[in-house]
Amino acid sequence: MAACADGEAVAADERTYHLSYSAHLDPRAGMADVEIRVSQAAHVLRALDFNAPASRFTGFEGDGDIAVDSERVLWTVPASGGSLRFKAAIDHLRGNVHDARITDSWAVLRLDDLFPAARTRALKDAAAEAAVSFSGPENWRFETPYGPSNKDVHSVTRDKLFPRPVGWMLAGDIGVRRDRIAGRRVAVAAPVGEGFRRQDTLAFLRWTLPA
Repeated sequence: MAACADGEAVAADERTYHLSYSAHLDPRAGMADVEIRVSQAAHVLRALDFNAPASRFTGFEGDGDIAVDSERVLWTVPASGGSLRFKAAIDHLRGNVHDARITDSWAVLRLDDLFPAARTRALKDAAAEAAVSFSGPENWRFETPYGPSNKDVHSVTRDKLFPRPVGWMLAGDIGVRRDRIAGRRVAVAAPVGEGFRRQDTLAFLRWTLPA
C-alpha cells in the first residue's frame, strides 16, 4: 500500500491507469473523430487540463465534468475512468504552405495535433500506460512511428505521466518501402501517384544514416 498526497491509500498494482487513444479520419469533413479513454481500478487520475484551442478542437463530450474555454479544456475524470470525445481539424496552414493536409485519398499530419498535450492531476506515485489505434475510409492504410496500423492497437511510450502519441502519420492510399538501416527500422511512405521516389530515398538513407 502507498499513502497518497490527499490521504488515500492505494495498492501498488492500482496506481497505474490506462489511456486508450483512437482517431477516425473523415476526409469529407476534413476532421478526425478522436476519443481518449481512461481505465483505472482506483481514482488515480483525477483531471486532465488540455491545451486545446477552439480553432482546432471542437465538440467535446464524454463522461465526468468537462469545462471548455477558448484555449483549454478541463476534464474531471470519473473515479472508474471514462471517455472524452471531440473533433480535431486536420488541415493547417503555416504561412502559405500546409503542414497538415487531408484529401479524398490521403492525409499527412502530426499525431501531436490530434491528441493535445495536457497537464495532469493525479495521486502521488501514479503511472500510466497508453495505446493508440486509427481508422478511416475503407482500404485506407496508416503509417505511424508506432508501426503500420489498420485498426491495430499499438503501445505508446510509458515514460511520462500523460503519454500521448506524437510524430508524423501518413494515411490513405499510400505506398511504403521498409528496411533496417544501421540497426533502425526505417519506413518511407508517400501517397500513390504523387511521384515521390520511395526507393531512391531508402537508397540515400542507406548511404547516409550509418554515418
